[in-house]
Amino acid sequence: MSILLRIERESGAQPIELGDGQITGYSYINTSPADFFAKAYNAEHSIQIRGEIPLRLLPPVEQDADNSNTLYTWALTEYRPDNDYHRSVTIQIVRHEKTIREVKFTHAYVHVYQEQVNGLKGVLEFELVVRQRRDQLDNIQFGFVDPIKQDLTKNKEKRTVILSGISRIEPFIYKDTSKKGTMNVLNLNPLMKETSPLNYSGAIKDGNEEDENLPENIQNEISFISEYWETTPHPNVKDEIHAVANSLRKIGRSGNEYAIMRFNTFIPMKKIVAVQGVVEGTGDGRGFDINSHSNRTVQYAVVDYATGDVTSFNYTGTSHQTWFDEPWRSATIPNDNLSVSPGVNGENLYFSLSSGNPLIPVANIDYNIMFKIDRSAGTISYDGVRNEFPAYEVYYNYNSKGYTPVIQYMPSDNYFSPGGLFDFVGNQAIRGTVKFK
Repeated sequence: MSILLRIERESGAQPIELGDGQITGYSYINTSPADFFAKAYNAEHSIQIRGEIPLRLLPPVEQDADNSNTLYTWALTEYRPDNDYHRSVTIQIVRHEKTIREVKFTHAYVHVYQEQVNGLKGVLEFELVVRQRRDQLDNIQFGFVDPIKQDLTKNKEKRTVILSGISRIEPFIYKDTSKKGTMNVLNLNPLMKETSPLNYSGAIKDGNEEDENLPENIQNEISFISEYWETTPHPNVKDEIHAVANSLRKIGRSGNEYAIMRFNTFIPMKKIVAVQGVVEGTGDGRGFDINSHSNRTVQYAVVDYATGDVTSFNYTGTSHQTWFDEPWRSATIPNDNLSVSPGVNGENLYFSLSSGNPLIPVANIDYNIMFKIDRSAGTISYDGVRNEFPAYEVYYNYNSKGYTPVIQYMPSDNYFSPGGLFDFVGNQAIRGTVKFK
């Protein structure tokens, strides 16, 4: 049996092709996050590929070499127009000259890539996980696709273009050319405009910007969430934020009754040291602040009461690990275990989260809280469970009347450390009712 992999770029440049025993494992994964009332709509389709390449077949790292068709470089590719960020990935499994499985992701991006050298075996082992862009899920192909033709030449010294040295991809810098005196939302990265960020043909428009006639409060919200769009490295989170921005635009144009809820967690201290040189890192170094973008996690939900639609995004902040107070490394965990589930017409909102530190996987931030909104009485009731660490803040804004603090929790002295994340140490039931503006 053989597993064949082909990765193609829209630009038509040289593809990545692996086979002839180089692919050792393949998995197809369809993940649907748990939803409060039913199976969630935001499924993730993933292909996991494992392989090993003899070290003697790896291309040398050379100055001015074109390494753009390597897995390593693709994994480093930043999200910007016309840089082959999304690629076509085809997997074929052949047994006794018969194809028994064919899967093609037409708009795949790198979700996880890792590699390690096995000196005893003399090979480089790698794992690649790709996902299909969420708005292209219907284009996933199962069944017959164009066959992958293997090069069966016996040249033992044939080089394998799988991964290589330094990426030469230049960072994408958006230059603001807007005039002075316009609303701050007009300074958005063009990819956050109403045109889909993955459809670049109409992303940048001439003349008056599309958001100029929106109410100022709606513009301010779009401007606020755009900073999360700029900083997240995860394409699926960008898509979620963009969907929320378009929901706000729809509300701004229609004048519909609406509400916004923000749920943030943050580490109030500037640094955390549980074990010097092992478990230490930086915090957010702040108190309660609705306008702060320094958070561990963010859940942001918009309710259109006229239609009953609820649109939300789930954002995770970057974790920074230190080594004896010196900066060491950084990483951002995916938002797989964060969800906002709406009730009928958005009257109930269920926030669920389990998110950890990807660098120091000691314990997760966990909470499950139901919010019940009574618009006629002007109250929000909440009931659920949360950890004792870190700090929590929840705000609710009804029809642009201003944000009302619903929950503001600062860890007590007994739990002012990551130890409060352990369920058996610090897990607290919470309940209350708050009047909103």
